Amino acid sequence: MELGSLIKQHRSGKGMSQDDLARAIFVSRQTVSNWETGKTYPDVQSLLLMSDLFGVSIDQLVKGDMEMIDAEIEKAAKRMKMLAQVMWVFALFAIVVPTLGLFRWGWQTAPSLVILVLGWGIAMAAAIAIEKIKKSYELVTYQDIAAFMNGETSKGRSDEAALGHSHPLLASLAKVVVGALVGAAIALVAILVAKSL
Repeated sequence: MELGSLIKQHRSGKGMSQDDLARAIFVSRQTVSNWETGKTYPDVQSLLLMSDLFGVSIDQLVKGDMEMIDAEIEKAAKRMKMLAQVMWVFALFAIVVPTLGLFRWGWQTAPSLVILVLGWGIAMAAAIAIEKIKKSYELVTYQDIAAFMNGETSKGRSDEAALGHSHPLLASLAKVVVGALVGAAIALVAILVAKSL
């Protein structure tokens, strides 16, 4: 990150130690050290305080890093799209192939269950990976996700009271329940269709 070296450069230019900067912007010395070594990134309030203290704009502080952040967002969005495709392909595979195997191809129950569990497991692993990306970029509302998938950052949350913001544990539980219900409904439809064939 370029920001760390710019913070160090501006701090040194003002004749300040890490402790001096930390006291001036109300953080710990370790936090300043982490910023300068690129381990962490300052929050918006700290960036505002530093830009005022150093007499530079926030744009001047973060310009190089913004290009890197944009590239990382684009890379994560592409990964999220690929994972979504994997999730849907394996979810359909997990339902269609075992159902056809049982009712059309004369398979026994055990191989059909193995394929069902394997396909569904891969689909759920992809879904969990998507959830991790969403969590790391704080994507909660559909507006957040749509903006992210287009390689943009969200323009600010229009729905701060979204379930994922106010009750993250309940939101996760709701996702699991809805996923299980959708999977059961799709499996039931597939079984009914296979029996009618």
